[in-house]
Amino acid sequence: MPSLKDLAKECGVSVATVSKALNGYKDINPETAAKIMQVSTQVMGRPPCTPPTMLLANSTRRREMP
Repeated sequence: MPSLKDLAKECGVSVATVSKALNGYKDINPETAAKIMQVSTQVMGRPPCTPPTMLLANSTRRREMP
């Protein structure tokens, strides 16, 4: 499995940018994020996992205890 550093070198961006793209941050260029996702998919043979931030956004609400 490639490291973030490997993906960054392949895409010509920083490790931080690769990390942000894979974690679903919106403060990077959408074209750059798409390129990183495409390269990641090609290298790994499958799309990256769902970003943890998206999982938290879709989690169930806290229930109040009686």
